[in-house]
Amino acid sequence: MMVPAVYRGCDVKIDFSSVLLDLKDKPIEINVDGEKVPMTLALAASEALLIMDPREQDGALKSQYFKLTLRVVNGGEVELEPKDAELIKKKIGARWSPLIVGRAFELLNG
Repeated sequence: MMVPAVYRGCDVKIDFSSVLLDLKDKPIEINVDGEKVPMTLALAASEALLIMDPREQDGALKSQYFKLTLRVVNGGEVELEPKDAELIKKKIGARWSPLIVGRAFELLNG
């Protein structure tokens, strides 16, 4: 079930365990290590954050992506600053198809 982001003060609380749905509201499944698993926001975000754009050579930025990945990879509710949520949106937008981007943005936008 998709649960939109909850804004608390300046930060946003996002459930990265949320499963992304296809156009018929059925869970999107992908192959991970030869096994079909539901596509969660955690999976979409963590993979997107670890895919490097060749134009991004700054070590500090790469470290920021890594630290953010560690916070979201296991799913669950994660409280993020709006700038981190925007960074995740940017990386998901560059990595995934329109369906996954659209469903992820629904969750990240609240």
